[in-house]
Amino acid sequence: MEFLPRCFIIIISTIFLLLKAATCSTTTFLSYHYRAPLLFGHPVSNCTVGKIETSKSLLCLLRGGGGGPEVGGGKSGDCLRRIKREWKDAVKMGVGYDWKKQETVRRKKKSSSNNNSDDKEKFYKYNHVRIGPIGKNILRWHFSIMGPSNSEYDGGVYHGIVILPRDYPMSPPRVQVLTPSGRFEAGVDICLSASAYHPEAWTPRWTVYSLVESLRLHMLTAANEIGGMNASRENRIRLAKASRNWECGIVSHKAMIRKEGLFTTKEDSRVMVEKDVEKSLSPFVESDEENSDNEKERDDRLERKENVPEDGSELQTTLRS
Repeated sequence: MEFLPRCFIIIISTIFLLLKAATCSTTTFLSYHYRAPLLFGHPVSNCTVGKIETSKSLLCLLRGGGGGPEVGGGKSGDCLRRIKREWKDAVKMGVGYDWKKQETVRRKKKSSSNNNSDDKEKFYKYNHVRIGPIGKNILRWHFSIMGPSNSEYDGGVYHGIVILPRDYPMSPPRVQVLTPSGRFEAGVDICLSASAYHPEAWTPRWTVYSLVESLRLHMLTAANEIGGMNASRENRIRLAKASRNWECGIVSHKAMIRKEGLFTTKEDSRVMVEKDVEKSLSPFVESDEENSDNEKERDDRLERKENVPEDGSELQTTLRS
């Protein structure tokens, strides 16, 4: 008789565990493939920030909250070392960005004319992209990129997030664009050959920076992938102009453009180059003006000296008077 209650309890416990496992797998499937109503694995409720519809969990991430999962990558800590190396390379290139301070991270080095010229060259070369994690969660890298030139995205600035797995770089990351662009659905995973949708095509040679650059060029292709969308050219141009004022949480494209002159258009770059040339030539112009003034004073002295008589009669006349 005691055997039957025990069997009953075991059967009930097994059914309960199976139902729980099925529920968890269904939730994971929905959050991974459809992203509605889940974002980043957290329940969300819609809110509006700067006229852009987003979520409270996303807003928490953009404010620097949320510790996120710990970085593993095996006993040797390959994931942590790889991420640190990529961040160091990003800072060296001049694309590493501190989202809380809203400024590009500079390397500590001795000031010299050669270093200043190198910094200016890197600024103009990589002015179209900034990347970096927010807060202590180094598995979530945010990025802001400028749209490709000579396209309907020209001048637009688009913010997104690269979500790294715990065993990165052995597994591919997830990629989302958060700024409305007319090319990608905001806050939805994008199917790329170097993303979590295609682990068979992933290689550890990819980096966060190279992935972001490839995504920028991918904007020029037809929207046939998951997470893509087709909008009219006029709508994409309108969204590109609006994206320069886009802000959400601590991320503000308006502040990035005004504070450091990032994401400048061709006309802005031409004006900045002209100002730099004028500034570099200003010492020489001032010295030329000083030399011309000195020459005029010297000529005036010579003229006065030539007008004085040799016998000093004019001087005697002046003394008598």
